[in-house]
Amino acid sequence: ALLPHLSHAKKRIQLDHWNLQQVLQHQPSLLEKYPSRPPQILLGLGEWLWLSQKARSQLLTQLQHQEWVKHIIFAVSYHDLITHWSKVQLAAPEIKASNLNIAIDEVMLDSPRLMEFLPLFNCVMVRLEREIGEQIAHSEAIPPALNQLLTKLRQLNIAVIVDGITDIASMNRLSGTDASYLHGSILERLSQ
Repeated sequence: ALLPHLSHAKKRIQLDHWNLQQVLQHQPSLLEKYPSRPPQILLGLGEWLWLSQKARSQLLTQLQHQEWVKHIIFAVSYHDLITHWSKVQLAAPEIKASNLNIAIDEVMLDSPRLMEFLPLFNCVMVRLEREIGEQIAHSEAIPPALNQLLTKLRQLNIAVIVDGITDIASMNRLSGTDASYLHGSILERLSQ
C-alpha cells in the first residue's frame, strides 16, 4: 500500500520503518540459520534521513546498542546527498558516530563527488546505477572508467554492487574485475 507513495516523504518514512521492522523480525532466524556468517542486509533509506532531524534521531536512538545492526547496510541515494548537501554535512557526524554501515546508492561513472562523500560516514558499500550494468551488455569490454572506479573502491575496502546485469557474457566479464557483487535479471534467472 505504501509503494505508490514513495515520493511523499512521510509515506517513505513509514515504508522505511516497515522494512526495518521486517528486518528486526527476521534477524534472529537469519542469525540462527547462518551462525558462522550472517547475511548482510541492504536497506534503503529515503531523503527524510536528511530532511527530518527528529526522524533521523529516532532512528539512530532505536538502533543504538543493537547487536544485529552490524549486519545491516543502510543505503542512501547519491542524488539525495547532492540535493541536500548542506543538511548532509550537518547530519554526517551524528551518523558516523552511530557506526551504522552506509552504502551510497545509484552511483554513475560520472559521479564526481563520490570520493568526497565516502569519508563522511562509515561507508562500506557503493551500488552502481542499473544503467551501467545494462550498458555492459552492449559493449565488448568493461569500460576503463568502470575498471578504475572498481579498483579505487577495492583499495579503499569498499564493496561494490554492479546492478543491471542482463546476460551471461556481462556477468563473466565483470567476474574478472574488482566488483564485489553482481545483481540483475540474469542472476535472478540463474538462481531459480
